[in-house]
Amino acid sequence: MGLGLLLGGGVTREPQGLELYQAFPVMRDLYEQIADWCSLPVSMLLGDELPQEVEVQQSLAAVRQAALSMAVHDILAEQRVHPSVIGGLSLGGVVGAALAGAVPRRQVFRLMAVGIDFPGLPASAPGQRMAVITVPDGEHIETYLAGHPEVHPAVWVGTSADGSGTFVVVGGENAAMDRLTAAHPEGVVTAVPGELAIHTPLREPYRRFLAPHLAEVDFKDPLLPLYSGLDRGRLSTADEIRDMFDRNPVEPVHLPYIYDGMVDAGVDFAVIVSSSIPPGLLSLPFPVVHVGRPKDLEKVFSALYELDVRYPERSVVA
Repeated sequence: MGLGLLLGGGVTREPQGLELYQAFPVMRDLYEQIADWCSLPVSMLLGDELPQEVEVQQSLAAVRQAALSMAVHDILAEQRVHPSVIGGLSLGGVVGAALAGAVPRRQVFRLMAVGIDFPGLPASAPGQRMAVITVPDGEHIETYLAGHPEVHPAVWVGTSADGSGTFVVVGGENAAMDRLTAAHPEGVVTAVPGELAIHTPLREPYRRFLAPHLAEVDFKDPLLPLYSGLDRGRLSTADEIRDMFDRNPVEPVHLPYIYDGMVDAGVDFAVIVSSSIPPGLLSLPFPVVHVGRPKDLEKVFSALYELDVRYPERSVVA
C-alpha cells in the first residue's frame, strides 16, 4: 500500500493551524522561514485579520493555506513518514510541486506573495463570484449551463459521498451568475464565499501579471509522482510543472483526475490538507484522514499501522 498526500485548493479567511503550530517546533521554524520569504509577520500566517482588498486577501489566504499544507508534510517527515505520491488541486498543485522537488520552496511562496501587488481590476469592472451546482447522477453540467455562455465551469469537485450527484463549481461575472441562478429552481445554484472567479478566463489579467514573475522560477523535473487537476496523468517534467503554474489561474481543474492518478500510482491511503475538501463530503477511492489539528495526526499514525501502509522513511527531495 502507498501513502498519498492530497492537497486541496481553495483558501479560507479563517485562522487555521494554531494548535499544530503550538505543538510542533518544526512548524514554528517553517513559519518563521515563510514569514521571512514573504515579508509578513508570523501572526498573519496564523490568524491576523486579513485586509479588505480582494486581491490582497486572496494572496494572503493562499500563503496561509500553502504554509499549513507544507507544515503538515514537514511534521510527518520529522516522524520519518513521507508520501509516496502527491496530488494537488489548484493551489495544492503549486505546493505539491515544491514538496516534490520541482520548485524551490522560497520561490513558491514569493510567487504567491507577489500577488499582494496585483492591482486587480478597475473599480468600474463588473463584480465576479462563484457557485456550486450539484449535478444529479446521469446528468451533465453542460445542461445546467446551456444558454449561459458567460458562466464557466471552474472546479469538478467529485461525486458526493451518498452517490447522488457530482459537485461542480462555476464562476462568472455577477450579472451572468444572477441569470444562471434565476434560470433554475431555488437551491440548484448555491453561492460560495469569495469575489473572484478563480479557474475561469476572468482571471486572465492576473495570469498576465504573474507571467514575468513566473519566468524567474527555477523549475525542475519532480522527484516524486505528482498529479494536478488540470490534465489526466502524472506530471514528470519541468516544462509540465511550468505549464501547470501558468494555466492554473484561468483553466478548470478536476479533483477526480488527481485521485484517479493517485490510485494508478498505488495509493491506498491519503492524508488530506485542504479547506476545500470537507471531511465526509465526497466519495473517494481510498481511505483518508484530514489533518488540521494534532489529534488528527494520531488518526494518521493509527491508519498507517492498521492498513499496513508502506511509505518512504527517507525523503527523496533535498
